[in-house]
This record gives sequence, C-alpha cells and structure tokens, in this order.
Amino acid sequence: MGVISIDPNVIQALSPRDEKDVILHDDNGAALYSETVPYFQSEGRRPFTIACTGGSVSGGSSAINAEFGGAFITNEGADNKVFKVLTDKPSVQDIKSGAQNFGGRILSLNPYVSSPGEPRKWAAILVKDKYTVPTTVWDDLTAAQIHTNLENAGNLRLIDLRPSLHISGNTWKYTAVAIPNTGWYARTWFSQVGQTEQQVNDYKNQGWRMVHLAREFGDTAHPSTWCFIAEANPHHLNWHWIPDASFDDINSYAWDHHMRVICVMYVHTIINNFGAIFLQNN
Repeated sequence: MGVISIDPNVIQALSPRDEKDVILHDDNGAALYSETVPYFQSEGRRPFTIACTGGSVSGGSSAINAEFGGAFITNEGADNKVFKVLTDKPSVQDIKSGAQNFGGRILSLNPYVSSPGEPRKWAAILVKDKYTVPTTVWDDLTAAQIHTNLENAGNLRLIDLRPSLHISGNTWKYTAVAIPNTGWYARTWFSQVGQTEQQVNDYKNQGWRMVHLAREFGDTAHPSTWCFIAEANPHHLNWHWIPDASFDDINSYAWDHHMRVICVMYVHTIINNFGAIFLQNN
C-alpha cells in the first residue's frame, strides 16, 4: 500500500487555527494603536493580542480613559471566532470570572497602568469556538514559580507571559496564560525571562520562532530586558521582529514586506514606541 500524502493546507483548514501560526493569503496584517474598546470590537476584525498604549482625557472629564493596541486577524471563514474584550478589571480573578461567564478562554492578558499614579488594571481578549480548551492563569509569580507550576501541572504550554509586578531593577514577577500542549495544540516550545536583544536574536539564529515578547523595564543601573515564548519552526515560517519603533513604522514594515503583526508590546515609558513580531503572509 502506498503512502497517503495529505496537503498541509488541508490539514490546516481542518484543524484549530492558531492566530500566530496560520499563513494568510492577503496583506491585511496591520496592527492598531491607541483605540478604544468599541473600535477593537468593530465588525470584520478580531483582536488576538492586546496591550495598553496609555491613557487619554476626553469629554471635559478628569478621568483617564485607557486606550489599547493590538494585532488583528480578519474574522471570517476558518478564522471566525466569537470574542470579547475586557478592560479596566481590578484583578485577574475578574478576568477569570468574565471568561467563565462568557464560556470561552483567555487568549491575551495585559496588566497595565493607564497613567502614573493610577491603580493597576487588567485587560484581556476572550475567545470561544468549537475547539475551546481549558486555560490556566497564574498571576504575580516569579519565573521560577511559573516553571515549577508548569512541571507540576503536566503537559501545558504558555501562550502569554507578561511582567506584572516590579520587584527591583529589571526583576519582575509575571502573569502567564497556559493551555494544554496536546493534540492539535501541541508545540515544541520554551520561554525565557531577562534576555537581551542579542540573546533574542541568538535564539532566532538557532531556528526558534518567537510568538510572544514583552518588555521588562529596568532602571538606570539595570537595562531593560525581554521575556518571550518561542516555538520550534519545522516548516521554516518566515518571521521577523522589531524591538523599538513607532506604530506607523511597524505597520509600514508589515505592508512593505507582505507580513502581518502577531505580537505587539510597549517598550518605552516615555517615548511612545513599541516592539512587534511579524509573520510572513502568502
């Protein structure tokens, strides 16, 4: 009996589609910057990463209105999913409760302070479809504690990792989101914290593909570093990252190189610049 060969495109169409893996055959890959939540939920697009880009004052009020940036995918066909955006939640437990009430899972989780002196809040993107899997969330743990939890839990993998509570210098506690690393969702992966830009590039040169990055802000004596989630890249997907650029430059790079943004992160506390990970379209 001969070997049956199945087109990888057919497999991809029948399996759950990971927004950070799927190859799209169009150039609709721009990210959005400093938008309100209603715009995030406007028809036709679905956000799958979220990052607070600061706050603004409007309508004669002294209240700070948080604004957000993120990466989007066209919400149609095989990529169509029901989603919800949560913002201004006072705790991770509120996010968990929101996901439970929604009947979905947490796809992206962002701790933020919209303005100096404001209390920390949380934003998240929730998603549900016929493939919805259990989500595990840990908040304000050291990297070592998260590593121990992963080992104790068994076969999980991280899909989101953010610095969430500053300790000192560029040392942080983190919030992490994990899903089962089984079946269609299985990946060869690892995560790191406290990495320099050169170290991130070294892993890229070794063949790893970054699917998530976040900035660990330091101080004058401790340079800022990176935490990341990386996956093996057996199909040699073409990807790129930019550590520090304006949102306009990020979108220009995506359009000029027929790529789309799959992760965007805030990289300055004063200059409104961002980092981004790109994945090749087509």
